[in-house]
Amino acid sequence: MGAGISRVTRLVRKPLETHRRVEKILEKKPKPAPKHPSSEAAIANAQKHNEELFKERDRKDDILLGRLRDFKIMDAQEGKPISGEQETNRKLPISRESSMSRQVGVVPKGKITSVQLSELFAKRLEDPDEWTKYKLAEHYKLDKEALSSVLKYYSDYTVVAKAELPRPLNPSVLG
Repeated sequence: MGAGISRVTRLVRKPLETHRRVEKILEKKPKPAPKHPSSEAAIANAQKHNEELFKERDRKDDILLGRLRDFKIMDAQEGKPISGEQETNRKLPISRESSMSRQVGVVPKGKITSVQLSELFAKRLEDPDEWTKYKLAEHYKLDKEALSSVLKYYSDYTVVAKAELPRPLNPSVLG
């Protein structure tokens, strides 16, 4: 019993720990890798011979910065400048369910998600007379033959009581 609980808590705790560690690493500014001594000598030698190129590389170009400040992105349809603070039509999330229980995207015809499969079995268990395989196939847009095979050979998790083993009638048979 304790081993099972330990496994479950480990499965929950491990992704959370990993996420915390990654966040902690990302908060710090990354340090560049140390340079090999031969590379440092080569860079110092190149700086001595090409001082103008290194100064030009490190110099701030005011003309370029001015052009970048004046640069605007216009919306092709409306002709208005686009800014990062623009309102969007995107809706905010309603609930904070886990991504496993949430359906993503549109399910194509003839296929269902695991959540829909659980709903299908729940409806079938609640009222098998109302939710026949034909009505379920129509509701979930599935092939009737495929759905009848799923209902026949696949089931949701169930608990089955252990059956009693048959006892021999004559104890002398055991020897």
